[in-house]
Amino acid sequence: MSNDSTDRTIQGGIWTLKQEYDIDNIINKHELLSDYMTALIEVAAADGVLSEAERRWVIGLACAIGSPKTVIDELQTYQPKGMAGVLKTFHAESGHSNGIHRQLSLIYDGFRAAGADGELHPKEVEAINELAKALQVNEATVKQLYELYKENQQNRLNRLKIIFPNGGNNAIAEVKKLY
Repeated sequence: MSNDSTDRTIQGGIWTLKQEYDIDNIINKHELLSDYMTALIEVAAADGVLSEAERRWVIGLACAIGSPKTVIDELQTYQPKGMAGVLKTFHAESGHSNGIHRQLSLIYDGFRAAGADGELHPKEVEAINELAKALQVNEATVKQLYELYKENQQNRLNRLKIIFPNGGNNAIAEVKKLY
């Protein structure tokens, strides 16, 4: 394997897609990735504020799944426009690939993106519910995804407390002192 950054990006994307979604192949279609990620930004901005943490989370996900540089560049400067465009793109009859095959991951990732700033605002949850309704995802499934999101957030905190009882940044600082 070469040290080429594109190759590393693709390999990282393949690993992340398998680890997070049990998907074996990278999806490298600009439009599909851009639509998915901008939908996450719109959900995260539904409370009237797109925090830096929320934008970084969406860009991080895009990078982690091997999105092309053009998508990453677009997300760096994307300004939220409201949910209307998302709902026009993602609805049950749109025929959009993400709306047909990835609607549940879009809702789950919506919770993750919107909560990346440490707060899942009621307007963000409302936007996720609006998206779910457009995609014809029933309320029970949305509730199940929300509970899974909360459980995973708590598990992450518990894991970090055990692995890094003094905090991850403190551990890194101590390691740096040794080298």
